[in-house]
Amino acid sequence: MSENKEEILANFQACTGIEDVGEALVHLEECDWNLYRAINRVVPEETQTLPANSVDVASRLDDDIEMLPDNTSNASIPSALQSQAASVITFGDSIASQIVASTDFYYNSPQASSSKRLLNFTISYNERNIELKIPDDEPVSIIKTLLHADVGIPPCKQELVGWRIPVPRDNAILKSLNLPKDNQLYLFTPDAVEASGSTEKDQDSELSSRLGLTFKLNIHDLSNGTDYPLNFPGTQTIGEVKNDVYNLTDIPQRLQEWEGWPPDIENDDTLTLAATTLRHESHELKLRRRKSSPQVKQKTKINISSDSSGDEFEDASEGFNMEEDLFVDDGVPKVKPLMPESVSDDTEAAIHFSEEFANRFGPCHPLFYQANLEEALKEALMKPARERKLLALYLHHDASVMSNVFCTQLLCAEAIVTFLSDKFLVWGWDLTSDANKQRLLASITSHFGSVAATTIRNMDVDKLPVILIITRTRGTCEVYSILPGSIGIDELMTMLINAVDMFTESQSLEIQEEEERNIRETVKREQDEAYLQSLAVDRAKEEAKKAEEADRVYMEEQIQRAQEQDIVDQREREASKLAMRTSLATCVPPEPAATTTDCTQLRVRTPHGDTIHRRFLVTHTLQDVFNFLTVKGFSSADFKILTSYPRRDLTSVNAAQSLHALKLYPQETLILEER
Repeated sequence: MSENKEEILANFQACTGIEDVGEALVHLEECDWNLYRAINRVVPEETQTLPANSVDVASRLDDDIEMLPDNTSNASIPSALQSQAASVITFGDSIASQIVASTDFYYNSPQASSSKRLLNFTISYNERNIELKIPDDEPVSIIKTLLHADVGIPPCKQELVGWRIPVPRDNAILKSLNLPKDNQLYLFTPDAVEASGSTEKDQDSELSSRLGLTFKLNIHDLSNGTDYPLNFPGTQTIGEVKNDVYNLTDIPQRLQEWEGWPPDIENDDTLTLAATTLRHESHELKLRRRKSSPQVKQKTKINISSDSSGDEFEDASEGFNMEEDLFVDDGVPKVKPLMPESVSDDTEAAIHFSEEFANRFGPCHPLFYQANLEEALKEALMKPARERKLLALYLHHDASVMSNVFCTQLLCAEAIVTFLSDKFLVWGWDLTSDANKQRLLASITSHFGSVAATTIRNMDVDKLPVILIITRTRGTCEVYSILPGSIGIDELMTMLINAVDMFTESQSLEIQEEEERNIRETVKREQDEAYLQSLAVDRAKEEAKKAEEADRVYMEEQIQRAQEQDIVDQREREASKLAMRTSLATCVPPEPAATTTDCTQLRVRTPHGDTIHRRFLVTHTLQDVFNFLTVKGFSSADFKILTSYPRRDLTSVNAAQSLHALKLYPQETLILEER
């Protein structure tokens, strides 16, 4: 087989003119050493010609084809294979024998038993994706014909870009192009652009506007089976994108082989994304590591002496392999784990996590709390309500495909870091090691229960990393939400803001309750002190009866004064509520007539069993209903206003919304419930 491969390699170099053995081996290996597929990959059919001196080879080829089995006719040979055979006749006698071998291979392969194949085409045009399914025995022109019926653009004015091969002719058969099953193309109409009379100034203006866009590139790393949804500004150059991808995939730029870039790039890495025809909403790209040519490594003895020339030293450098020094097997970089298994103390593990995270991802990162989970809970949530913060538990896993992207582009983004530092206490843990994972699950079970621990235990590695938002409600710590690592930066910021809003609302209620509780405890303490004083007076009544009587009178006066003050305070509160109801009475809209259109009938059930009936226009707001109930003596601060079905707490929604927006029409029953 080795001699056969050497012959195929020699024929391939002779046919294509590729002198670099490494490059030739790459093409042959990617085509499974099929000489004809490799030739057509490098030299398109339309550029191949038949010179006059190849008549003998052609006749020999015809003889070889006639030697096929009797049940195989010339007409049944696939057109793609015939075209391949005809295109390589010019390359000499040794090619003819290879064509016959390839023909035999075709009819003995599973492909011979299959009929036509359906190809999937996704055509992007004007922010639309047009899906087409076309048999591979149709010409390329059928795509333009179907697009003409869909978008109305004549085929002569259509330009399809995004082919993974040189742009084919309209009469080329799809089967002969060796296309994959799924294909992404882009439809452009260059004639329409020219007819619009756009000036150079307009083009500059368009380019300036595209420079401010964010381009979303969905990069599929075929070498590692990983997907990277990345966002880049329009000012980023192609070369900078490839370099950033190198930081993610560890595939050097010189070994990167791409599919999906539009033809206008033409390997020009200096172009910005805005200067290309890329659509900024989403663009699919495929990346694989180019196979390096197998070269025999020769050990070069470097003899540095006074008479050694500079050229000899430069030749010696070929014996070194830089990638072997920087990377371990399979190109995975040598990085330290965020949390080694040897660390037995949780606090020490958290410190190691914080320090190694900074070393790996840079100085701009969240400030991880360097203590165990119990101390983090105490610092964040076990304080007075006014001093509490939300606790964000970041769970990392080095084996997850999203960990590096999530940390570099989301968790270490300046806006996210600032918001987390201001509103959260952040605590991190590495789940890569099974021992560390079990230690975390034990802590989670202890503090949040078995349900939370089971949820974390059953998380798939590909779903990591995640951020758990921990809050405290009514004295109990619980997991409020789980933020997956697959979301974008805008969605992450939105979810964090929602969590803070919820926490702030709950925190304000608990602050109020704590203040009221402190007042009650102060009154109770004062009453206890008064009682002790009365006991002391009782014990001393035999010694000084007059003093006891004076003390008794004094205590009664104090009690009476306190009672009078309570009555005054109660009257003031009642007066304040009455004044509020009086002021809000002017804000309540008049009740519409029963015959009024766009009117809703509200029935309000009070805690006393009464029912209040009131009509409102559907354009009235929920605040109008609150004002009406406050006038009736049912303030939203003292009562919850609930819908019957489905059960909703209207006091927790935006009161500026209309009754129509809240779907409280044509009638609704509301229930008042004391807080």
